[in-house]
Amino acid sequence: MTMMPFCKTTAHRFLTIFLVSLFSFVTSTIYLQHKSKMNREEVVEVAVAPVKHAAEYTSSHAAPEEPLIKNGGYMIADLSGKIRAAYQPETTFTPASIFKLATALQGLETLGPDYRFPTYFHITPDLDLYIVGTGNPLLISEDIDPIITALQQRGIKQLRNIYIDNSRYNLSQQTVNSTISKQPYDTALSATGVNFNTMQLWVGSDSEIVSGEPQTPTLELMEKIGQGLEPGAHRVNLGLEPIDLVNYAGQLFKAGFEQREIQVTGQIAPAETPPSAVLFYIHYSPKLADIIPLMLLYSNNYMANQIYLNCGIKTYGYPATWAKAAKAMEFFLSSKNLIQGDIKIMDGAGLSTENRLNCATMIAILQEFRPYIHMLPLKKETFPLKSGTMTGVYSYAGFLGKDKDAEAIVLILNQELNNRDELFDKLAQEFSPSSQRDQ
Repeated sequence: MTMMPFCKTTAHRFLTIFLVSLFSFVTSTIYLQHKSKMNREEVVEVAVAPVKHAAEYTSSHAAPEEPLIKNGGYMIADLSGKIRAAYQPETTFTPASIFKLATALQGLETLGPDYRFPTYFHITPDLDLYIVGTGNPLLISEDIDPIITALQQRGIKQLRNIYIDNSRYNLSQQTVNSTISKQPYDTALSATGVNFNTMQLWVGSDSEIVSGEPQTPTLELMEKIGQGLEPGAHRVNLGLEPIDLVNYAGQLFKAGFEQREIQVTGQIAPAETPPSAVLFYIHYSPKLADIIPLMLLYSNNYMANQIYLNCGIKTYGYPATWAKAAKAMEFFLSSKNLIQGDIKIMDGAGLSTENRLNCATMIAILQEFRPYIHMLPLKKETFPLKSGTMTGVYSYAGFLGKDKDAEAIVLILNQELNNRDELFDKLAQEFSPSSQRDQ
């Protein structure tokens, strides 16, 4: 089998993120802008007044009936905590991906902006390699060659078996939903996941199946995963069979070793690291402060839930579980007095339709997020804003300007008709600083 070469370019790194998230084309220019921005803008200390509980202002700040809303609500608050406008602020709704802001805030405050996710490489006297993951949300094909270079420089010339150790996670189910779909947004979680646990394939007119991206070589597993797919490009979720996640990571590393003429003579299998294995090398992800802007920009569910699960680990210890992560999130929000009514937390990406919160809680989260406003994607080059979209769920959460004292805004619609942009434009026209200067 001819192996396609690994590509080392930053552009290909973020092309992978684009293919998973399916929101916009990723280029190295965008990444460098983010990186430059992170270097220029340090976290700003902002004195934010606490948000009042919804019950304190519902009657005095309630907006008149809103014809654009059949089932939903919104809220706008300024830096001091004063409520500028509110419609059904206490009613709980499914938030969709705007909940990623809670996960981003929790990650930055719990793990820290400089936190890097480690992946450990252990080796035994028999030359068995154990790869121990901790939930790195950005372990991708472009990382393989630098890792292998580091291992080679430390004396690795031959290996017997490659074992994937996912023991840092103990998930009752590998995705948020009770059933795993083939959709990339519904991908499975694992401690040693690569390429977001998704695979880019190209199926030719003659049914030949090869890798669909230059940075990833054609692997044996691709023949199995691509069976039955129509000709063309496909991004496939590998979570339907957990062993595929192990084989994907193992085969990707094996291909990289063989390209460096390091022979792997044995098997690829799941296994916990034995005491006889010596820690040989540690690979670190980029800083969390550089990961989060990408997670928010491309609304990447896999990245969000890896951060969410790691916050559970940080608070309650190994192994990661969904229950620990949910408990840690509720503890985090409660400790900062951000829960302003009923709340139900099922995941950190907003992927579950069972997630529930109200606009008042989301505004409280936004007030705490002000020091990190520069990490939010921009809507119309003006508004730092995160969107959320699911069938029957349309939401926005962010700020009505780039300044640290801009009004915070959240709107959540749980209805068939998507009036999100029309409603946002209406509110922004009335309450954004630019509109007030024009008056």
